[in-house]
Amino acid sequence: MVLIPNTNIVVDGFKHSAELENPFYVFFLTHMHSDHYQGLSPSWNRGPIYCSPPTALMLHDRFPDIPNIFALEIGETHWVPLNTQKSKGVNVTFIDANHCIGAVMILFQGEMGTVLHTGDFRYIPSMLEHPALLDSSGQAITINHLFLDNTFCSPEYNFPPREVCTQMIIDAIDENPESDIWLAIENFGREHLLIDLSLHFNTRIVVNQSMFNRIQLLNVRPDLFSTNEEDGWIHVVSKAEMKNIIPRNKEGSSTIGIFLSGWYKYYSKDGKYFYKVPYSLHSNYYEMQTFVEKINPQKLTYVAVCSMSLKGTFELMNMVMKDKEIKDAPLQELDLQPPIKRKAGNPGKACLKKVKRPKFIGSRITSAEPPSGE
Repeated sequence: MVLIPNTNIVVDGFKHSAELENPFYVFFLTHMHSDHYQGLSPSWNRGPIYCSPPTALMLHDRFPDIPNIFALEIGETHWVPLNTQKSKGVNVTFIDANHCIGAVMILFQGEMGTVLHTGDFRYIPSMLEHPALLDSSGQAITINHLFLDNTFCSPEYNFPPREVCTQMIIDAIDENPESDIWLAIENFGREHLLIDLSLHFNTRIVVNQSMFNRIQLLNVRPDLFSTNEEDGWIHVVSKAEMKNIIPRNKEGSSTIGIFLSGWYKYYSKDGKYFYKVPYSLHSNYYEMQTFVEKINPQKLTYVAVCSMSLKGTFELMNMVMKDKEIKDAPLQELDLQPPIKRKAGNPGKACLKKVKRPKFIGSRITSAEPPSGE
C-alpha cells in the first residue's frame, strides 16, 4: 500500500483500510491483479475507488455491490475531489503501464507536488513521450516523488523484451510439432501473447471458464478462445496442473509444458517435457534503471517489499540518484518499504488549494498542468 504523502490518497491499499485513521480517503486501483485489490469484499465501502475503464469492468464484475467506482479514461487528465464537499482536489492522469489489460501508472499533480506511481509496469521508451510527462517545450516535467515497481530490482534480472520471449515460445512449440502445448498461466495479463500464438499457429486457445468469461467481458478476441478441450491444442493451465504432463506422456499423449516468468531470468529446457521462458509483465533491472534515470525524480520510493527485489535497490540508488543534492545520508531519500500506516491531514483542512474543476467527476480537463487556485 502507498499513502501519498500529505494527502488522503491511497494506492492499492484496500487490505490496510482498517488501519487508516481519518474518516475519508480516496482510493486508486492500478490494476486488477489480486495482490493489488486484496482486502476488497462485497460489503467494502471505505471510500471512492478510481481506476481505468477495463479495471472498472472487472471490479464491477467481481464485486457488483461495491459503490462509488469511477472509471477515468487512460491518457486524459481528470480532476478528482479529495473531500466530501468537493472543494479540494488533485489532477490525475492514467498512463498505460504495459503490464496487463487496464493497468496504469498514475500521475498526481497538486499542491503536494508532482507524484508518479508506476503500479506494476513494464518499461518501454514511448512511456516517456506521454504528453502529461512533458512540458510545453517538450521537456520532461519535474517529478517530485516517484513510487517505483521494483519487483525485479537486481542486476541478475536482465530478461529480454516480451516480443523476444514470444519468439522463444514459438520456437519451443516448433520443436515439438506433434505435441499438445500447455502454458502455465495463473493470472490474466498475457491475453495478447495468447492471441499472437492463436494467429501464428491457426488454432484456438483452450482456457477455463473463468478466463473465458473475462476475455468476453473485455472483448479481447473471444473468437480465438474456447473452453472445449477439443477445439485447440494450446491449453492454458495452472502451475498445479503441470504435474499431469509426465503421466500424460507415459500414457501416450505427447504434451509439452511451458512456464512463463521473469524469475526464470533466461530461456531453458528443463528435462524432456518442460521449458522455462522469462516472459515478464514487469520491468527488468536495466529497464528500471533507464526509466528512473529518465524520470530523474527528486525522491524515490520502492513499493515491492521482498528480499529478491530489495537486493538491487542500493545499486540502483547509487547509479541513478547519485547526482541528487542529498545533504544527509542518501538513505533518507530512499524509502525501502511502502508506508503502511501514516497520518494524513484532516480532509476538511486539506493542504491542496481549491481548484477550478469540471462539472462532474472524471470529465476531461484541457491541460495536464494543475489549474490555478481560486
